[in-house]
Amino acid sequence: MPVRAFLFDFDGLILDTEFAARAGWERLYREHGHELPTDLWATLVGTTHAPWDPMGHLEELVGEPLERDALTEQDAGWDAICTADRDPARAKPRPVLYLEALELLDVAAREAVAFEDSPNGVLAAKAAGVFCVAIPNEVTRDLGLAEAGADIVLDSLAELPPEALFRRLSDD
Repeated sequence: MPVRAFLFDFDGLILDTEFAARAGWERLYREHGHELPTDLWATLVGTTHAPWDPMGHLEELVGEPLERDALTEQDAGWDAICTADRDPARAKPRPVLYLEALELLDVAAREAVAFEDSPNGVLAAKAAGVFCVAIPNEVTRDLGLAEAGADIVLDSLAELPPEALFRRLSDD
């Protein structure tokens, strides 16, 4: 199954943005035949005013200017944000938010992976036809995420690096 979208629940799910940002830059460097230098990347962590520019560095390595706007769009920002806005008709366990996100992203349910932390979130993702990875928090740990239909239940996202997830999805 080709994955074209990751759909994240935020309320209760902790997302490590530093890891995601670095993974995006690592992918970009590899696409251009180079490795992201981890020692230089470390100068960016926790600040917005680092002296090192990863895009400028990559341009030096490839020997030409890159399409910065197009490349930045691949790894930065959110393409869609969908919220219930306190509307019970949009709230989970209804699949409205997932169906809306899929439509906005022009992605089929089979091309997406949802990350959830609650049974209602899992029910919503599965009702939308989306593969669901559940990562419980202290409140939801004993609420039966597997019984709600989660395809995978983890203690932490660190247990399943993106490459392992892609391999698992390709086996299904």
